[in-house]
Amino acid sequence: MKRYAWAVTGLLCVAIAAGSGHLWRQYSLSSPVVEALSSDPRNESVSISVRYSTPLALATIDFDLREVGSEAAALDVMRTLFVAAEVLSDRRLERVYLSFNGERRFYLEGRYFEELGRTYSYENPVILIRMLPEHVFELSGERAYQSWSGGWLGVMTRQMEDVNDFHDRWYREKLTSTYGGR
Repeated sequence: MKRYAWAVTGLLCVAIAAGSGHLWRQYSLSSPVVEALSSDPRNESVSISVRYSTPLALATIDFDLREVGSEAAALDVMRTLFVAAEVLSDRRLERVYLSFNGERRFYLEGRYFEELGRTYSYENPVILIRMLPEHVFELSGERAYQSWSGGWLGVMTRQMEDVNDFHDRWYREKLTSTYGGR
């Protein structure tokens, strides 16, 4: 019976250590993002969660919109994504899922997310916003939006239509159906 008790105690210690390690990894991922976002009052209307997708998949994270206030604009949501990318740009990620209230909607490739974070401090935000949909993937692995070419006015118009559609599909449709419109 003593052997059994030692085995159970050993397993409990391993489970506690593994759980503590996972919690520390989650905290070290989300804490700098939350700190960076809380330093800018414009981000108060958007609540996010950033976490590793699974305890063992440290190269895959979920960027989860938890709440988007009625006064929040799409620009506010984009800024939270860009700031998170900037804070996490030194991580080597394979995939960043874009979720709304725990439901995955799209993903970005890790290399693009890192690039987005590295360029956010000096690149024109309008360019980052317009180009984002071209780098968004459906969960099936297909590109969610195409890359446009042609005259600058036509390209910019199509890109901005894609930006609006992206926001609709990411969270606005759910907000409208859940809260009866905005």
